[in-house]
Amino acid sequence: MQEWVSDRVQQILALKPKRVLEIGCGTGLLLFQIAPHCQKYVGTDFSSVSLQSIRNQLDTPNLSHVELLHRTATDFEGIDPKSFDVVILNSIVQYFPSVDYLLQVLEGAIQSVTDRGTLFVGDVRSLPLLTAFHAWVQFCQADDSMERNQLQQRVERSRFEEPELAIDPAFFYQLRDRFPQIHRVQIRLSRGRSHNEMTQFRYNVLLHVEQCLSDQNLVSQAPTFSIPFSHKDRGNRHDWKLKPIIIEAVQQHLVETQPEIFIITNITNDRVNAAVKIANWLRNKEAPKTVGRMREVLQNSTEGAIDPQAWWNLEAGLPYTVEIIWSTQTDAGNYDVLLIRHGVDIPEDSPIGSERDRPNHSLTNHPLQANLARQLIPELRQHLRQTLPDYMVPAAFVPLETLPLTPNGKIDRRGLPPLSDDFIYASNTTNVQNANHDNASITQTQTTLIEIWQDLLRLKSVTVYDNFFELGGHSLLATQMTSRVRDALGLELPLKNVFESPTIAQLAPILETLRDNTSIHTLPPLVRLDRSAYRRKRASLSNNQREIQNLKSEVQPPLNYLGTKLPISQKNGRFGQQIIAARSPLIPLTLGHSQQPFFCVHPMFGVVFPYLELAHHLEGNRSFYGLQPLGLDGKSPPLNRIEEIATYYIQAIQTLQPDGPYFLGGWSFGGLVAFEMAQQLTQAGQQIALLAMLDTPAPLQPAIFLSNPQVPFRHCALVYTAVSAGLWHTCHQPDAILPFVVFSQAMVCDRSSDS
Repeated sequence: MQEWVSDRVQQILALKPKRVLEIGCGTGLLLFQIAPHCQKYVGTDFSSVSLQSIRNQLDTPNLSHVELLHRTATDFEGIDPKSFDVVILNSIVQYFPSVDYLLQVLEGAIQSVTDRGTLFVGDVRSLPLLTAFHAWVQFCQADDSMERNQLQQRVERSRFEEPELAIDPAFFYQLRDRFPQIHRVQIRLSRGRSHNEMTQFRYNVLLHVEQCLSDQNLVSQAPTFSIPFSHKDRGNRHDWKLKPIIIEAVQQHLVETQPEIFIITNITNDRVNAAVKIANWLRNKEAPKTVGRMREVLQNSTEGAIDPQAWWNLEAGLPYTVEIIWSTQTDAGNYDVLLIRHGVDIPEDSPIGSERDRPNHSLTNHPLQANLARQLIPELRQHLRQTLPDYMVPAAFVPLETLPLTPNGKIDRRGLPPLSDDFIYASNTTNVQNANHDNASITQTQTTLIEIWQDLLRLKSVTVYDNFFELGGHSLLATQMTSRVRDALGLELPLKNVFESPTIAQLAPILETLRDNTSIHTLPPLVRLDRSAYRRKRASLSNNQREIQNLKSEVQPPLNYLGTKLPISQKNGRFGQQIIAARSPLIPLTLGHSQQPFFCVHPMFGVVFPYLELAHHLEGNRSFYGLQPLGLDGKSPPLNRIEEIATYYIQAIQTLQPDGPYFLGGWSFGGLVAFEMAQQLTQAGQQIALLAMLDTPAPLQPAIFLSNPQVPFRHCALVYTAVSAGLWHTCHQPDAILPFVVFSQAMVCDRSSDS
């Protein structure tokens, strides 16, 4: 993460900004490093919690010019046109729901940029590499015995259900047809030595704006789709694909001839070469037939490829600037390199008009299409049931992004995915027949699950063989289902089981087994939430410590309406003016037996689903619980202060584990909440065995953090996360790590004196 942030900061500071607008500033990863170099810095974000986290750290003179606004990305009210020389949209466009929303944000951002200013769009997911990304992820997770066809079906479905926006680089070049103020477009790959999703499958964009360009100039400056060069530079242009050349030879050529510009095109990208090969293997239906054999092929491959970072390393020893962009000659992730001698102006871009006619909708994916399919298929099936006899209702519904076509424009039936459990969205004729056959033997557990599903999914009829996700379920509804199961059956259903066994016929035996082992797992009761304490200014650290210790020494707490003891912070009557009952925020991902559980706080977007893979690989004797916030169901107002969230979560985990040592963690924003939880628990005299903060900015300056004896976690070290170092290995080969795991720094704190 430090490498990722440093790359963005350096690119932005190179623009020498004085007035900066950052849309989606989050917890301030860029703000705190860029703002000290500016005269004015405005950060906007839709999360009031993130903004409050930044405000708590603005008590320094060099940040007095920072202004924070709580708003969505499309809200530019009060922001004057042409008022910022740099506008930043870093790592947020992938969360936009559609290309129309993206264009709306870009329009407002471009209007906010002053003449000769720049719009920086960072961390853009690559549409041409989207299939390769999903192929690589599914390939890493697959067993050696899995056949190629089965893997292909998983990849196709995974790509269809992609919830984030991916964009073709050509989209940004074509923006000049819509926004003539854009004078120049720069596409840049990400710098970095680590191979992860950020460096492999994402890129950055700089849109240079000249608000005063005349119409004549606009016509003459056509969009660019390749590295710029002039006719006199053709002798210094080299096609790497036709004649591979090593970096040392290029370095020697630059030293001996000292060209103003040297261009190498179509270089095979070592970062994504394996992923692209897997995608081609699946698409072309080539040998070998199994994943295990393909891993051997990749391991024994001798094809040359170069990591883009190797070219940037030349800047340290040569008087040249290195620019790297995606190659337009292929969608295989190849790239072009432009080496420019210091003091030489970059020549005007050379137009390539073949790309200009592509419509915007073909230059992005459609993140909402899976949700649409989930809603449409049950309605379509229900409609067909009402209008057709059962034997005419289709046995399966398979959503496709597009129909495969032959060269003659007809449907390519051989290109259609085979009907299998990995790709079928719903197979209801068979389900109805099986349900009718087994109706007499349906159990009480199955009946309860049917009722829960009907209520959650808003369906009139559900069979025990229906797939929860094919009926319209998703990760958020899955967590709500586990809560309903807890309420109705008094059993703790791990979220992992919902994804592994998505039918009632599969889940019912699991629940019955859990019922037979209820003595092993303690049921987290509902947590009663007190908000009144946060309507006044929070007391000092020492006062809080004495307060909590006094409360802890009082008589036993009263029982709540479930017959369980309330957390210690709720015994005092002054907190009892407004008590709000809420469901437990604890979501069991996996259940262990003997060791203390690990509690992991949700990241910024609230759901704990991203931890499911981690929980699976850490499975053992330690239970893994995710902490999910209030408000996701739309029924409870969300908490909006980190201290308030931490207290609520402490109340929840203490109903499951009354005393320490506690194992806490969180990713991104979740790390800040986990840190606050650790502070509050330490003040109450509890022991913290582990505090794992993944990709989270340190809450305190490192020097203060390590030297101040008042800080409860003095023994800390900056380390690469255990997740990145190997806990996420999914292949049988030791080097295989999921591409979307960032090799990032995290803070791991241990209170033991000998740590």
